Amino acid sequence: MIVPLTSLRGFAALAVVGFHLAPLMAGIPIFNKGFLGVDLFFLLSGFILTTVYSKELNVRSFFVARAARTYPLHLFTLAVLLPCFGRAQEYSADSLACNLTMTQVLCGGPWSWNAVSWSLSAEWISYLLFPILLRPVLLCPRWMAGVLILGCAGIIIEISPITDLDVYRMGALNRSLPEFLAGMILYRAYCHKWLAHWGYFVGAVVVLVSALATHAPDILVVSAFAALILASPYVRAMEHKALSFLGDISYSLYMVHVFIGIFVIQAVIAIGIRNSLATAGIVIAASVLCAVVTYRYVEVPARAAVRTWMAPRAPLPS
Repeated sequence: MIVPLTSLRGFAALAVVGFHLAPLMAGIPIFNKGFLGVDLFFLLSGFILTTVYSKELNVRSFFVARAARTYPLHLFTLAVLLPCFGRAQEYSADSLACNLTMTQVLCGGPWSWNAVSWSLSAEWISYLLFPILLRPVLLCPRWMAGVLILGCAGIIIEISPITDLDVYRMGALNRSLPEFLAGMILYRAYCHKWLAHWGYFVGAVVVLVSALATHAPDILVVSAFAALILASPYVRAMEHKALSFLGDISYSLYMVHVFIGIFVIQAVIAIGIRNSLATAGIVIAASVLCAVVTYRYVEVPARAAVRTWMAPRAPLPS
């Protein structure tokens, strides 16, 4: 995988963490739209999967890899929250079934269990479509790829600005599917070396920060994300080990930060800390620390175990 894209995943996870802590950081307006970090995840997902499977796609291996990547940590977070079972509608048997089957965006209903996992559900619908979309995206004429990009942008504009998107219902797919497809098409632009210079990366960062600080339409932020994806491979600083490691733990950070944050905030209040920025800093530090632990001791070994378990078995000798 292109290392700078891993680093971008880390920033996307931090943006979502910042969004959920925005009430504690009222003086930092860029976090008010940190939820758009999820949109960067969708774009990156389409781009990276197309990069990896552009030469050859074994459908079985693809779905095994996706299950090994997403399910173990998801099941771990559900297990951590099992003591809440039955205490509210959010922790009902029905909502648990939706979470276990990754169908949250289709089930509807309120926030449930590990609420951020709604995006995994949206991702899996994109995964199911990926083997069907891959060849047409790679082989269609350039003009058709351009039309598809414009269509994706049109859908995003239609639902933008996203201020209270009901992420648990079909509306979430208006976000995830066009962005995943746009990420796939961006791979073709990357192959033709569009924006292949660090200067475009700097320009995209300036546009992104300005858009977040001035409450510009969400499509401008998503467009800046697309430019970052194309330009970041030409920025050596994005290959720094610290940034790469942040990207490595980004999935764990995304999945654990909400319930870690709730626990830490309650603990901080109990010991009498009243400074909101200090509280936010403690939550971020605790979330990153827990993400490192779950990455090393849950995510990585479980991923390897699932791949081994689901690997094709050699036929027994006759």
